[in-house]
Amino acid sequence: MPSDPRARFQRGLLRAVLAPLVLTGVLGAALVFQIAALRKAMTDASQLTATLRAARKTHRLMVTMQLDAHRYQVLQDPLVLARYRRVEATLDERLGELERVAESGPVAADDVGRLRAQRDLLVRHMEKLIGDRGGDDATQVEMLREGERLMSEIDQTFDAILGAREELRDLRARQALSSTDRVAWTTAALTLALGAMLAMFVRRQLQRSAGEYARALEEEKRRTGELAESEERFRLLVSAVEEYAIYLLDPEGRVMSWNAGAQRIEGYRAEEIVGRSHAIFYPDEEQALGEPARHLAEAAAKGQLRAAGQRVRKGGDRFHAEVAITALRGPGGRIRGFAWVTHDVTELKQYQDELLAMTESLERRVAERTRSLEEANRELEAFTYSVSHDLRAPLRAMQGLATLLAEDYGDQLEDEGREYACRILRSAERMQALIEDLLLYSRLSRAELSVGPVPLGEVIEEALEPLRGEIEAKAGEVIIDGPLPSVMGNRGVLVQVAANLLGNAIKFGRGEPPRVRLRAELQGERTRLWVEDNGIGIAPEHRERIFGVFERLHAAEAYPGTGVGLAIVKRGAERMGGAVGVESVVGEGSRFWVELALAMEGE
Repeated sequence: MPSDPRARFQRGLLRAVLAPLVLTGVLGAALVFQIAALRKAMTDASQLTATLRAARKTHRLMVTMQLDAHRYQVLQDPLVLARYRRVEATLDERLGELERVAESGPVAADDVGRLRAQRDLLVRHMEKLIGDRGGDDATQVEMLREGERLMSEIDQTFDAILGAREELRDLRARQALSSTDRVAWTTAALTLALGAMLAMFVRRQLQRSAGEYARALEEEKRRTGELAESEERFRLLVSAVEEYAIYLLDPEGRVMSWNAGAQRIEGYRAEEIVGRSHAIFYPDEEQALGEPARHLAEAAAKGQLRAAGQRVRKGGDRFHAEVAITALRGPGGRIRGFAWVTHDVTELKQYQDELLAMTESLERRVAERTRSLEEANRELEAFTYSVSHDLRAPLRAMQGLATLLAEDYGDQLEDEGREYACRILRSAERMQALIEDLLLYSRLSRAELSVGPVPLGEVIEEALEPLRGEIEAKAGEVIIDGPLPSVMGNRGVLVQVAANLLGNAIKFGRGEPPRVRLRAELQGERTRLWVEDNGIGIAPEHRERIFGVFERLHAAEAYPGTGVGLAIVKRGAERMGGAVGVESVVGEGSRFWVELALAMEGE
């Protein structure tokens, strides 16, 4: 059945309309795809350029920081150290910038993370290098070798960052150009479909984008030129350094460059040495052993080598030197040459030898002085013990006669005579107490003490027993807060220490009933026994003095005593491996403490 002409016209019209629409849609989609690809390539290239710029800046900062650290170790110049600190602070900002541009770019930031870790290692090494002023040659050489190794790893990381990003940037540039061509052809086809006006608009936008990209490339070329100029200035700076001999060797060990420091240290002018073998700097005996070639081979195998020893100047003079050799590799790992740094440490070694001799002399003098002081102390303690012991017999006789005089002839004496006899008796008793304290103090200094676990609660009860009468007479009170632990000490000495502290707490009152509080404070593997009172207190300027022998702050008539009690407390605590101290406020009371090792379970 023949088809309807109207239907055929409609189908033809539909095909005539749909065909251009479909073609326009396809071309439009292709154009959008190509423009997106172009935009991505341009964005990637821009971000890669930013990454390369940040990486180069960061690398220059790390090189500068390493040079300043080495220069400070040699010169000890505060200005050099200050510049090193500023560079170190700036370095962290540069790493952050590099990390940000790397994270937003088309490649992962793994290299930046590794670079940050290497930076931390380098900074710690540099801090150690700066702080080590008195180490021996071997230590300094090892530290310099470690610094060169770290810097070599950092250089390799930068090479990886720069190499990969430059290749990727070039690839993105080629992709951008290729995308530009495809967009141009697609635009031409779309222009035929949509008309000249739309084509001109799109082309104008493409030309604008291409112009911006071209300007970006020109800017990058300009910055690359600036970087090259900066590197040239750095080369000129190295050539002007006089503290270090810095020069380059070719793979065979021939000198390729020469700086002012090399001329000063080695004695050769550039025209005299360039092209000659570096073996000329070694003593004859080391040349005979093949040391120059071995050092280059070891540097090539390890990447870096540090060595120290004697080197030879022009004219044959020898000097002590520290040498750093770094292998320089090109694409594919091929050796391109060696960077050589020599530091003349002759004066430094002389200073170190003199310092060592002075240190040894000082140590001998200190040891001799210590022996003399120890001997004098032993003699003094023996004298104190002997005098105190020898005084006891005549003192007992004086005390006995005074007692007989008062008892047998007291009724025959006048009141004044009986008062004299009582004074003699009281003086003898004070003298007896003083002698006993001196003997106890001397025994604490001389006797061997056995130390073991001692319950503080039992010690306090035993120390309180002879004081209970005085406490009751003064209506006083002794409070023990909580259970007291066991400590490592000598029971007899601990009882004496506690008795002296408790006796002082009760004796030095302010006219009101004494209140004494005891408590233990744990401090890790040690414990403090606190003895707190409400007495007269101690002024700050006397808190150290009161622990000396015969140190009294008050007259014997006001507060009886020998002036040796707190000295016994201090000596006893120290002999048991402990310490003593006091906190006090005048008019409010004192808080004495004794710190000893805590007795662990099973001891």
